[in-house]
Amino acid sequence: MTLFVALTVWTVGLVGLLAAGRLSLWDAGFLVVAPWAVLAATIRPDWLLLALIALPANITAVVQTRRLLILIVVALVSTVFTRSTSRLRVGGGLMALLAIALAGYVFQADVGVAARDINQSLMMLITYYVLLAVLAFNLAMLGELDGVRLGKAFVLGVATTLIFGLAGFESVWFPSGGGIVSRTYLGYLAVGGFGVGLAGLLSADRGEHPAIIGRLATTALLGLTIASLGRAVWFAAAITFVLLIVRSDRRVYLLIAILAIVLALTIPGARQELASSKSGDIAAAFRTGEITTGRWKLWTELWDRAEPALPWGNGFGFTWSLSSEELFGSEGIFTEGDSGIVHPHNDFLFLLVEFGLPGLLLLAFFWFQLLRAYFRVAGSPNRLLRFNGQVLLGVVITGLTMALVDNLFGIRPFAERFFPVVGVMFALGRMESVRRETSLAHSNPQDVGRLSGKPTRT
Repeated sequence: MTLFVALTVWTVGLVGLLAAGRLSLWDAGFLVVAPWAVLAATIRPDWLLLALIALPANITAVVQTRRLLILIVVALVSTVFTRSTSRLRVGGGLMALLAIALAGYVFQADVGVAARDINQSLMMLITYYVLLAVLAFNLAMLGELDGVRLGKAFVLGVATTLIFGLAGFESVWFPSGGGIVSRTYLGYLAVGGFGVGLAGLLSADRGEHPAIIGRLATTALLGLTIASLGRAVWFAAAITFVLLIVRSDRRVYLLIAILAIVLALTIPGARQELASSKSGDIAAAFRTGEITTGRWKLWTELWDRAEPALPWGNGFGFTWSLSSEELFGSEGIFTEGDSGIVHPHNDFLFLLVEFGLPGLLLLAFFWFQLLRAYFRVAGSPNRLLRFNGQVLLGVVITGLTMALVDNLFGIRPFAERFFPVVGVMFALGRMESVRRETSLAHSNPQDVGRLSGKPTRT
């Protein structure tokens, strides 16, 4: 209680200094939030994780990664030492990502300082993401975190990000005002939230009416997804919709989805957006590669750099040393601002260029394990476990889409929320595996000894 009183007095004092003009808003905000965040990391790490997801991505994405990484380490240490039955557990899929991060620090290319700095920042981000996933995994295994709570925090994060953007708060990732809706990373967040809402609506029993707030929120998130004008976003939403419908008994919605797709292919404006051309000829856009908005040319150029260096790759940092002029013969293609950095827009190809076949196989193993965990949970007879997995499906599908056509590791506003979902999904998959092993042991006494390592008397 004394600690809470002291922190309250500290907060009030800082607010007073801010009002008197003695502190800037950013300094006051950090000095207020930091001690409370450390307290949450120590006492209730699940609250810390949920707060990180629910806060506006405009704000969390501008906080230094190193500070947040230290905070998550504190939460992990607290989780291990304050739970009598707890021990730190890391799944094989997460170990693959950790191996990539470690290789990024050790196996570096001979490149300039700028490329090395970008690589160091990215490896720190990946380390941060892995620790987020490990924390979520362990909290879920302890029963202190589940997919439903995580999903609600995700939806809240979409809402707060949109509100802060519309209110005029800008960041590197999001413009202020109405521009935040289209052509930004808010669309990826909206798809994940849409998947959460749709899973909730489909989980209602027949004859049972979902809460009006759930229907309104899901409709709003769908509208935000459509308004984002991103084909990758639309693709992720369509896959999420179909997978959730197939697993439910509301097959009529599948017919609605098919009709919506057919309608989209017949509306000239939608066809132009899908084909990325004024003609709206989707087949021609596929033939010419125009539908990838130049990504195919980028990927072939990166492949030309990866192939000679196989099987071990060019070393981490090599991709960031490539300029637009070197790849395309002109400036400003696939670069952001004045940095001149060319983003690979495919995490698999990026790791193939940097770390060769080991990097590609490690990332493929991570995604294989994650999708395997989801489908294991989706096939569970335990309705609650199954629902916890379905709630997070939209986030997983969106992450995979970004890994294939964008930069999942580099887009922190989404990745910061994606990797806690990864941890919970791995935990759900582990719970289902334990349930199956226990069920097998109970159904066949011979298996009891096999599972426990002890001989069984017959």
